[in-house]
Amino acid sequence: MADGDLSKIAAATALVAGIMTIVMGVVANYPLALATGLGLNAFVAYGIANLDGVTWADAMGLVVLEGLIILILVLTGFREAVFRAIPSQLKTAISVGIGLFITIIGLVDAGIIRKPAGPVPLELGVGGFLAGWPTLVFVIGLLTIISLMALRVQGAILYGIVGSTVLAIVLEAWLNIGTQTDATGEVVNPTGWA
Repeated sequence: MADGDLSKIAAATALVAGIMTIVMGVVANYPLALATGLGLNAFVAYGIANLDGVTWADAMGLVVLEGLIILILVLTGFREAVFRAIPSQLKTAISVGIGLFITIIGLVDAGIIRKPAGPVPLELGVGGFLAGWPTLVFVIGLLTIISLMALRVQGAILYGIVGSTVLAIVLEAWLNIGTQTDATGEVVNPTGWA
C-alpha cells in the first residue's frame, strides 16, 4: 500500500469518526465520541488482510458484512436483549477492567511504570525511580485535572489534556528530549517520550 493511500484511509477514518461524533452530540444529545468498529478494523487489517491470498477488497468486504450483521441485530432487538441479559455486576467489572487496562497504558507511556528486562512484570519508573520530563508532564497534567475537578470546572479533563499537550510541545521544542526508542524499537533514551 502506498503512503498516499494510507494517508487517505486515515483521513477518511478520522472524517467519518468526526462526523458521527457530531451527529451523536447534535441528534442524540449524548456527548460520546464515536469511532465504531476500529478494533475490528485493526484485527482485519493486521490479522486477516496479511494472510496469503486475501486481498484488501476481501478484508473490507468482511467489515461490510460485520456492519450488516450488527445492523440486523440492532433492528431485530437481539443486541439489546443480549445486553440486558448480562448482569449489571459483570458490566461493571468489564468497565473497570477496561479502565484499568487504559490506566496501565497511560502509566507506561508517562514513564511511571515500565517493563524491565528481568523477571519482574513491572517496575516503578526507570530502575525504580521516577525520572524524565514525560513523567513530570504527566504528574502536572494529572494534578491540574484533579484540581480543576475539585473546583467543579466544566471541561476539567479537556483543559488538563490540552494544557499537558502544550507543555509537552514547548518542552520538546526547548529541550529536544526525543523519543525512548530508535527506529528498531530499541530503548536508547529511557527518560524520553513514549
